[in-house]
Amino acid sequence: MTLKMKKNCKKVGILFFLILFLSCTSLGNVQKDYYEEKMETADNACNNGDYITALKLYENLLEDVKLRNKYVRAVVLFRIAFVQKETGDLEGLKKTVSKLEKLKTYTLPYYYNKKIEDLLLFTKTGADNIGITAVPGKTIIPENTIIYTVYISSRGSDNAEGTKNSPLKTFEAAQKKIREKRKSVTLGEGSLQIVFVDDYNIEKPFILTAEDSGTEKNPLVISGSAEKKVVISGGKNITTWRKVNPSDTNAPIEEYKNKIIVAEFEKNNIAGFGTLIFAGFSSGRGFKTFGIPELFYKEEVQKISSWPNEGYTKIEINERFNNDRIIKWANEKEAWLHGYWKYEWAEAYEKINNIDVEKRIISLEAPVNRYGFGRNDGRIVNAVSEIDLPGEWAIDTEKGLIFYYPLENIDPKNIFISYSTGAFEIDNCNNLKIENLEIKQIRGDILNIKDSENIVIYNNELNNASGYGIIINGKTNHIIHSTVFKSFGRGGIEIDTGDRKKLIDSKTIIENCSFSDLSRIDRTYTPGILIYGMSQIIKNNVFFNIPSSAIRLETNNVIVELNEFYNCVFESGDQGAVETYANPLYLGNIIRWNYFHDIVNKEYMAASVRLDDFISGFTVYENVFENGSSGRFGAVQVHGGKNNLVEGNIFNNCDLVFSITTKGKRKWQKGAHVIENLASHDWKTTEWQNQYPYLSGIENKYTDENYYFDNIIINSSRIKSGDFNASVFFNNIAINKSNNVVYSDIIKYLPKYRRIPIDKIGNYKN
Repeated sequence: MTLKMKKNCKKVGILFFLILFLSCTSLGNVQKDYYEEKMETADNACNNGDYITALKLYENLLEDVKLRNKYVRAVVLFRIAFVQKETGDLEGLKKTVSKLEKLKTYTLPYYYNKKIEDLLLFTKTGADNIGITAVPGKTIIPENTIIYTVYISSRGSDNAEGTKNSPLKTFEAAQKKIREKRKSVTLGEGSLQIVFVDDYNIEKPFILTAEDSGTEKNPLVISGSAEKKVVISGGKNITTWRKVNPSDTNAPIEEYKNKIIVAEFEKNNIAGFGTLIFAGFSSGRGFKTFGIPELFYKEEVQKISSWPNEGYTKIEINERFNNDRIIKWANEKEAWLHGYWKYEWAEAYEKINNIDVEKRIISLEAPVNRYGFGRNDGRIVNAVSEIDLPGEWAIDTEKGLIFYYPLENIDPKNIFISYSTGAFEIDNCNNLKIENLEIKQIRGDILNIKDSENIVIYNNELNNASGYGIIINGKTNHIIHSTVFKSFGRGGIEIDTGDRKKLIDSKTIIENCSFSDLSRIDRTYTPGILIYGMSQIIKNNVFFNIPSSAIRLETNNVIVELNEFYNCVFESGDQGAVETYANPLYLGNIIRWNYFHDIVNKEYMAASVRLDDFISGFTVYENVFENGSSGRFGAVQVHGGKNNLVEGNIFNNCDLVFSITTKGKRKWQKGAHVIENLASHDWKTTEWQNQYPYLSGIENKYTDENYYFDNIIINSSRIKSGDFNASVFFNNIAINKSNNVVYSDIIKYLPKYRRIPIDKIGNYKN
């Protein structure tokens, strides 16, 4: 994926290709087009409050240019509409909106179409701050009116009454009482509730089915007590430890033998782990949660043994590996190789089948990495012989042993292994709310929700699981709100709601959550949010400390707004903090009013927003990018897509702002990704064509044409990399300050006609 650095010149004789000419290494060579200079003069008048002069200049510009390019023409018309709204010129605004509506028929970007709809409604009703242009407020989760409560406690009894002073013991007993209540009486309006009185340990997930469904009138609420956030733990306390016996392992551990302790499954009441299976994105074993156990001391996950202790090294597969460490690996029972075997964006675990010590050759057990080998950046994990640091451990499921190099002054009462394979399994159960719980130490995915609707997950803490925090598959009307996702072997949320093929909205909101320390086991393609379906809203969240992407979009009409992203994509390459891939029918998606900063990868290419392989029709609008790219990727990276709009953003101290690679007409007509995805469903229906009018002839039109308008670029060393000759640049401004510009000062660079609600970005307090 080599990107060629080129200087871009204006196309002779084509007025509407207004290209910002600059050097790839300096801000000093920026040249403004004649019409951009006129736009700047009008903008200065607008920003100074001289609206009469600004309006005249904008109108003159529109007449002077005779803009044949509808996108640039729309930029000027939106400016005129802004002035007319500010001055109360409703009649003038109606005429401007009429002009914009005529442009709309010529396949404007999705975001522009929605802005025009909002302006049209304003001219008819006076309704402002509505629709796509509105800055959203907080989603309010209604307080529950409780009409019936069943209490459960780890110290309770299933023969008890289920009251707060006489709680039940098991969740199943509480379910039974709730079911009986629904059947036995006519209920008034309000919620039925199951409350955990105190911390609760589980060895298997709670199961909820259609029989547990609430109704809109009488939803079911599962909650911690009002006094405190109750902890539900799937961890099992490992209290019985001993010294290493000679029969425990054939792996050489002499150097650390006196420091390693051993726990036996049987003496700690552990059963049912089965054979240890790792996978990873490019594994031949499938990319899914395999329920890997993890060891914890207090709240901290302990590190599974690894060599090298940090990072990766070259490990040759099926050919000579000249390292004497291979000798001690030969007797390992359940050691695995983990690495980026072929590409920097795809890792996998490989099971060792045999080690020929004499020839220094490692052979693998099938199935192996589906991309093959070549890069071979790897490490060995779960090798008893490589336990050489405090906090490291390994497991032998065949002998039923846990090997551990304990931290200093450790208390066995605080050592746990994740045991339960989930916390909640919810299938066809509607009108359910889960709130005020901390759930931790799960061997798999914490919440697995299938074919259910009207689910609210509110004010929870989900921590320390080897799978995902939440998986939701199917139906609509879900809210995940004010929940912490921290420390997972895989990602935070995987969600598939609504139906993008049938254009059915999901009515799903993910709001005011935090996602951190993810992808501990499967390092790639396990983001904070992996989202499929249609029309979700992702807002006011924070994403940080994620080795690959924070959000992966495989959806239509999603809005990603008011989120903060930092320290993402720090390990894998060829990725973006917000990432999407290969399907030109992922349309109508909007990324706006977000703050991306410190997206730094020391070795590979990383972007803040990556539109990969034919992704088209995206809007990247009024975001702040600060130190937001690495390598040959710009903060916004387009790979072969078209009709993408990048407008009104502020780029501060970015190594590279925009990067692009182009596909050309032939690949759009013959490329496998395009052919496969266009054939996957009927996008030529009236419904699809009405919603996305520029789809007609998508294989042939607007090849490699993307739109970069009104972006402000501050103290960024390189602005463009790649072939932008087919793209349209207009009114992008480069500013070179002698001092660093900090985030709190960004607001000073916003013109009046732009709105980045910086004070509303990120988490808020309920």
